[in-house]
Amino acid sequence: MRSITYIAPFAVLTAAALTAACASSAPTSGTGTQPAPPKDNGATTTRPTDPAVEDLLPGLATDWKAKAAGYLDGRSNTWLATPPNVGNVKCAMSCHTTFPHVVARSALGQSVAVPKLRTAFESRVTQSIAGTATPFYGANGDTKARESFATEAVLNAVALGMDDVGSKAPIGAGTKSALDRMWSQQRADGAWDWLEYGLEPFETRTDWGTALAGIVAGSVPENTSAAQAAGTAKLVSYLQKRMTDTAKPLVLHDKVTILWASGPLPSLLTPEQKESIATALDAKQLADGGFSLGSWGKGSQAAAGAGVSDGYATALAALALCRGMPEPTKRDDVKKALKWLASGQQADGSWPGRSVNNIPAHAKPFMTDAATAYTALAIAACVPEK
Repeated sequence: MRSITYIAPFAVLTAAALTAACASSAPTSGTGTQPAPPKDNGATTTRPTDPAVEDLLPGLATDWKAKAAGYLDGRSNTWLATPPNVGNVKCAMSCHTTFPHVVARSALGQSVAVPKLRTAFESRVTQSIAGTATPFYGANGDTKARESFATEAVLNAVALGMDDVGSKAPIGAGTKSALDRMWSQQRADGAWDWLEYGLEPFETRTDWGTALAGIVAGSVPENTSAAQAAGTAKLVSYLQKRMTDTAKPLVLHDKVTILWASGPLPSLLTPEQKESIATALDAKQLADGGFSLGSWGKGSQAAAGAGVSDGYATALAALALCRGMPEPTKRDDVKKALKWLASGQQADGSWPGRSVNNIPAHAKPFMTDAATAYTALAIAACVPEK
């Protein structure tokens, strides 16, 4: 079987070729052969029968988890087998497919691909700490190499940490090493250098990456890492400054991610700031109850999809409101978003995503992958099982 870890370096490609790394995508169902859904792991009959719950998720299939898990396993296995030939290495990490799949594993149940992904991520952490890892992009300590190492450090730590937390497992040695690596890459201002290729919403700003770091910092036990307390304080200071920056205001996507992070990390936002983000979100909710990433205003193709709800934006909005706001299931915006998600699963188990970028054909499934993982996270956050 082909190795799932990182493969020997390739020549660095042009910026135009880098669009595959963490770019978003157009709506599609996944490609590649999908494995059979996991055997009975609680995924087929786990929705509570509480009438109030059924009201929040009308029409959601009882086997939604098995279908979504099967879809994501297929997509992650395809990525591991045939990662795009971009950058210096063929990598297991992708912020649209494998990263959210690992984060969402506990919301889906058993996974065939996630253990393999964890092994690959932990291997990269070990190599990075030892100084033997090749950066995804860049060379010889240049800007792109620094961005690559810091971005990867955050994504590895968040994926491994949130999988441990969500699975209610002890924080493993590999996760602790990933957290140590993440904090070692933090800048003095509290943020991280981030891969910036102008590709919304993942490869464009450190604000999103710093918010992700806040999610894991607030979710793992205190003092899991020696640098955790000081690093978290710097992170909060950075994002608070960004919340009040009128010269270069935060974009809505990143504000929504910060609202999500404020659930596990309450010091991140004041009640007034939370309400401000929720109000901005409400103004973008579409008549069908969903949200559109395009309507949030960033990306070369944003305007084309601004009036069409998509699974990624709807799931992220619901997840953030349910983690960051009090009594979320009493909110009309949450009820409407959950209703949209409950009816949005496709036959292959996915939820449809839509890109706001001009992307190549092979990237078409990427935002559908993200939409599916984030939908599982949103349902688990808004309607936790009993």
